[in-house]
Amino acid sequence: SVVGTGPGLNNTASCGSQSVTGLTAGTHTFTLTAQGNGGPVSQTATVTVAPPTSVRGSISASPTTGTEPASTTITWNTANASSVSVTGPGLSSGAAAGSQTVTALAAGTHTFTLTAQGPGGPITRTAIVTVGAAVPNVSGAVSASPTTVTAPGATTITWSTANASSVW
Repeated sequence: SVVGTGPGLNNTASCGSQSVTGLTAGTHTFTLTAQGNGGPVSQTATVTVAPPTSVRGSISASPTTGTEPASTTITWNTANASSVSVTGPGLSSGAAAGSQTVTALAAGTHTFTLTAQGPGGPITRTAIVTVGAAVPNVSGAVSASPTTVTAPGATTITWSTANASSVW
């Protein structure tokens, strides 16, 4: 008599082959035992099943700082992902990899998030962009009144500034 045993295998044919599916990660032993003259005889075959490769991903921003209205390019990629979500101000994508420029970012801290589902997941990665407030340009004005006088004349000088750190 012949008996072949192992996960997903229970066969008594004297020869043949059978596909065994659904093996989990780990080591699996298949045993053939044959009974007959000079027997029994047992032989084994070992199959090692590696765990699935884990989901991986990264996301980055360039540049990571700026002055409003700022723009940045968000770049991301994933591997072994069954689903992907990339979100942030002005950005929404389900692509496994990509690059997108985001414009008109206001002052503040902006977070762009990559979430990928897959073996060993989900994973979440972030890229942060910090945008400073726009600094208004300095301006100034000066005037004289009257602009034409007779000696020994007098005039009034009027001036104003905006956004000045010092005046001299």
